[in-house]
Amino acid sequence: MNIIFSLISLIFINANAHGEIKIYSADELSVSKNKLEAIDHAIKLKIQDKIFPGAVLLMSKNGKIFHFDSYGYQNIEKNIKMNTNSLFRIFSMTKPITSVAVMILYECLNPHFSRTHI
Repeated sequence: MNIIFSLISLIFINANAHGEIKIYSADELSVSKNKLEAIDHAIKLKIQDKIFPGAVLLMSKNGKIFHFDSYGYQNIEKNIKMNTNSLFRIFSMTKPITSVAVMILYECLNPHFSRTHI
């Protein structure tokens, strides 16, 4: 339940009255700028090597967003750049996502649940 609440709070609490999301600096949250730059560089290399056309990356620490950026293209043929509001089709990925959500919910509602019950 804490995971679900964290995701919801991340979306709603970090938005101000105008719907803008507050982005903290990496320094404010004691996040290594070198690691952040390495991740940023790795994504750009994957796009350059045509592993995937584009990506949107959001990173947070303790519920505070310190990085929210888009990379590459959402549609290469039409030359449409990726942006932070881009929508993604997840097709049949809903099954594993839903399965994990159900397991988390079950575990939260049944605190005595353990692997011995499986």
